[in-house]
Amino acid sequence: MDNNSKYGCVLIINTEDQHPEIVTTITGVRATSMEIKGQPRIDKKTGKERIGTQSRANLWNLDSGYFYGSEWDLEKSISKLLNIISSNPEFETVFSMFKKECFIRCYAYVEHYNIAFGLSSQVLYDMYKVNIPIEFDLYSLPEDT
Repeated sequence: MDNNSKYGCVLIINTEDQHPEIVTTITGVRATSMEIKGQPRIDKKTGKERIGTQSRANLWNLDSGYFYGSEWDLEKSISKLLNIISSNPEFETVFSMFKKECFIRCYAYVEHYNIAFGLSSQVLYDMYKVNIPIEFDLYSLPEDT
């Protein structure tokens, strides 16, 4: 496996009609990014506005950051977010306020076509305790020729 493969997770909370900063106020955890409904979207790579685009929702995002290596280690990023959530019981309040609008999205960019990963029973149990959905967004990058 080439080290150009990268993966991570982001906790996404749609705060509906409230400003996303409410999550920081309740939990004391700073977002890695926020989107404000009706405001221009910001390109995460460049930090610049995407001309002609607007956010469709109020989103509070907490990203695990990229991990590099094998996609079979995807649970490192899941565990990082779960540790933050479990060490801040105030997230329970946030999850109850925005129950239908909270989830963890995991992403992986790998340099081969066969994407596979495993999750330990401990991580699955920890996800069960948090009781929010998890989704996977997997990309197979073209190999250099």
